[in-house]
Amino acid sequence: GADARRHAPGPLVLAHLGSLTRSRGSEEMLQALALGSPQARLRLIGRFADGSEAEFLALARLLLLEDRVERLGWMPQPAALEALAGADIGLVLFQPGVENHRLALPHKLFDCMLAGLPVIAPDFATEVADVVRDSGCGLLVDTACPRAIAAAVETLRDPALRARMGAAGREAALGRYGWAAEAERLTGLYGRLAPLPGRG
Repeated sequence: GADARRHAPGPLVLAHLGSLTRSRGSEEMLQALALGSPQARLRLIGRFADGSEAEFLALARLLLLEDRVERLGWMPQPAALEALAGADIGLVLFQPGVENHRLALPHKLFDCMLAGLPVIAPDFATEVADVVRDSGCGLLVDTACPRAIAAAVETLRDPALRARMGAAGREAALGRYGWAAEAERLTGLYGRLAPLPGRG
């Protein structure tokens, strides 16, 4: 299962869940991959949302990374979360300069935490940084700097550290942030407010 995978030798899989855009660090993740261990691979779970896919693929070719990038495209949530849980490190690489990013608290952060993955996240994003610091679930870096991302990946090559941060994140997501409980509550609330077509 996922536990065996986490301690198995072999490539280190970095995963990005959700829509991918330049402002979410698509280029920086490639450059960081190029700077780091040739053992590391990148798994993208989701679509490009800003029309930059061709540029991304051209950069991957230029950096000789084509065979180390796994593009799974959009997947229904259970499959997406399974693909995420099979990875080793979650990436939340919002780029500075977008006010929304500074204050965002994205689902993908909690998805990574629930999956037991340590995260690499932006130090400038106030809300995200607070969660990462409070829970001890990952490393905060300057996400505009591929070298800093690569250094964080290198630090997280230590399986004991990954396991510790992953467990801390999962515990916080289930407990302190009550994310599972909150999600259930909201789903119930939305269901009562507006029954889905065909269900009411």
